[in-house]
Amino acid sequence: MAAMDRRTFLGTMAAAFTGALLTACGQGAPASSSAAAPNPSSPAASPAASAKPQPSGSAAAGALTPPADWQQQWDSWVAGAKREGKLILASGPSQDARTAMPETFGKQFGIGVEYLGGSTSDLANRLRSEQAANQYTVDVAIAGADTAYIVLYGERLIEPVRPYLIRPDVLDPGVWRGGKVWFMDPEEQYIVRAASYASVSYYANTDIVKVEELTAWKDLLKPQYKGKIAAYDPAKSGGGGQLSAYLYNQLGADYVKALYVDQAVAVTSDYRQLSDWMARGQNPISLGMRTEDAEALKKDGFKVAPLGPWQEAPGYLSGGFGLVNLLKNPPHPNAAHLFVNWILSKEGQTAWNSSQKTVSVRTDVDNSWAPSYIVPKPGLNYFDAYSWEYSTTGWAKSNAAVKAILGG
Repeated sequence: MAAMDRRTFLGTMAAAFTGALLTACGQGAPASSSAAAPNPSSPAASPAASAKPQPSGSAAAGALTPPADWQQQWDSWVAGAKREGKLILASGPSQDARTAMPETFGKQFGIGVEYLGGSTSDLANRLRSEQAANQYTVDVAIAGADTAYIVLYGERLIEPVRPYLIRPDVLDPGVWRGGKVWFMDPEEQYIVRAASYASVSYYANTDIVKVEELTAWKDLLKPQYKGKIAAYDPAKSGGGGQLSAYLYNQLGADYVKALYVDQAVAVTSDYRQLSDWMARGQNPISLGMRTEDAEALKKDGFKVAPLGPWQEAPGYLSGGFGLVNLLKNPPHPNAAHLFVNWILSKEGQTAWNSSQKTVSVRTDVDNSWAPSYIVPKPGLNYFDAYSWEYSTTGWAKSNAAVKAILGG
């Protein structure tokens, strides 16, 4: 199957769906959706979904409730998973996750976990090629928005998760920040969000910068900071492009020009260089820096602190590698069905998010492993950069506008 670009994908989506798309939301709560059950004739619906028998008692639409025989179904999956002996899980290049998944899920159910960690674009290419050849080698993928929305969902490489969610502790609305399992796709069937955190990607070296003098975004435009700010490439996807697009949406084109152009911001596409500039004090303010890099500098003894959140634009929400997808025709279906329930349970959310240093969307997880400044704060109007509408249309438009401001 050939790769679909954004224009083709969005054209397909517009023709296929009439329900309202998810909108940006605050404090990590999912936006409301009018989406109904999947239409098997829809171009975006999994062809296998209508033919595959669904577990007894599962709901295709509406409120999710445990089937009456959920324990019997669960025990059947556990026994089947032990016979299969393995789960193939694909996600980002996290060594902690590679270790944590066999140590938690694998040990709990007595099966092996093969973790395929790496570039999600490489993963997408692999899955696309394999399924075109009628080969199915991966059970579950936990991905970011572009891979999940544009490739896995847009090219029909996945099947619905919803029919296989049966555990009462997963379906209990009281344990979710938004009052229900957080589906991201318009049909509320395929893609489940397992993480949501405030992406605080702007930091300062406090040995050089007096952070108390920085109380709003406009303060970065002061003359004393000209030539002192560095940024991960604001034209590229990732922390740099997300931040510049966010500032464009919240503060406007004039602010983006005044910051990145007029303040002579140093630009790099190397996260290590960004950290080095910060540590040496060459550019004591960094935009688009990764949380793990800032925390590593702090661990090494450098005085690095996050800036903000500033009221006029407190930041945006990200899901990181936190979107759960059930691959079409999983080679180990019992293990796959166990896993999509387990990853949304308290123990699964704890294991996954602690390995990623991200924030769970369950209310009964303490997130003690995450830096406090990435836990969404009540009362702040965060912009959800993982919302369906923004991820599939908004970011590309904003990125194009930013590129024009920066002269290409």
